[in-house]
Amino acid sequence: MTTQTLSTPPVPTSGTTATTTRIGAGFGIAAVVLLMAGFALIASADAVHTNSAGTIVGFYSDSGQATKYAGGLISCVGLLMLLPFIATMAGRVHGSDPSVDLTGATARMAGAAYVVLCLPSQAAGAAALWLGAHGGDASSIVALNAMRAFTYYSAMLALACFLVAVGVGGLAGGRLARWMSWSALVIGATLAIGVAVAQTGLADVASLLVLAWIVAVSVGLLRRPEAVPASDRG
Repeated sequence: MTTQTLSTPPVPTSGTTATTTRIGAGFGIAAVVLLMAGFALIASADAVHTNSAGTIVGFYSDSGQATKYAGGLISCVGLLMLLPFIATMAGRVHGSDPSVDLTGATARMAGAAYVVLCLPSQAAGAAALWLGAHGGDASSIVALNAMRAFTYYSAMLALACFLVAVGVGGLAGGRLARWMSWSALVIGATLAIGVAVAQTGLADVASLLVLAWIVAVSVGLLRRPEAVPASDRG
């Protein structure tokens, strides 16, 4: 009797297939495009909560409100389109080991929390725009703008948690290339520190790095949606 060794094809990631991985990755890229487009339309430098009340009220009261509303709406759609990417990444690091299961579940919940917190932040900005267009008092506009800003900072902490969970789960389970996992850890930690020292602008830089990370990881998953072999995780 002879024993024949058969080569086996790459095994798709636990909890997902190659097709759904590519779909999630595609949604990730589309989400980044929409978020960047929405931000470009809003151009909210004058709405920074540390600005003077006059500058903030002027931003919400000046012309071009239709463009700002459109930018906010596009951003909301982009946020919702992140959900399939978040689910894909959580499924990617999900595994049979209890520690990997924990990080996968944490990534899923933290990523969803980020989207859930960002939506009311957008709503607060829209409400401030509405008041600005209808002669609302300055104190209400400033208060809504502050709510928008601090809700966004809370969302950044949830996003940092998502990145750290993906990084830890990717390293523990071996289903992500190491550069994906380590970069998630570094950017997630930077983002969390940036929220703590928000006045330095570090959180803004880190949030841009997150968008770049989403695009890079999505491209990597589109090229290789199957689980990464042990010999090729670097």
